Amino acid sequence: MTVYTNFFTPPTATCKNTLDQYVAQFEAQLIGKALEHCRGNKAKAARLLGLRANTLHYKLERYGLIRNRKK
Repeated sequence: MTVYTNFFTPPTATCKNTLDQYVAQFEAQLIGKALEHCRGNKAKAARLLGLRANTLHYKLERYGLIRNRKK
């Protein structure tokens, strides 16, 4: 198993974000790196992250990593 390091930009002392904002930033970056590793294959990225595909899709929309589909 490959261990990835330095994929999260640590907060600076002057940042005034909440813990939830830091967690969301970390999660979005982690998802982005997983998608890069899986060459955009969402199903593989979801398995790598230990998520169900629909949960990954929800998080992609939540963090603005993909556009919402028009119905």
